[in-house]
Amino acid sequence: MCTAAGQQGLVGELVVHRRNDRRLTTYRGVAVRNRALWTVTEIRPDGSIHAAGSDGSVRLPADYVHDA
Repeated sequence: MCTAAGQQGLVGELVVHRRNDRRLTTYRGVAVRNRALWTVTEIRPDGSIHAAGSDGSVRLPADYVHDA
């Protein structure tokens, strides 16, 4: 996982969302919100990640992760 700022990420790290995105929802149907705290559970070869938090788990597309 690599962000636009060149930051690298690893499975198990904590991440905080920096913007709301109602198009992205957890598997419980909760929209991704600014300041939500997540733990990275998987980094996919395409650059997307899976993360888990108090609102459930979510797949974040590579473009969302990269722009973070």
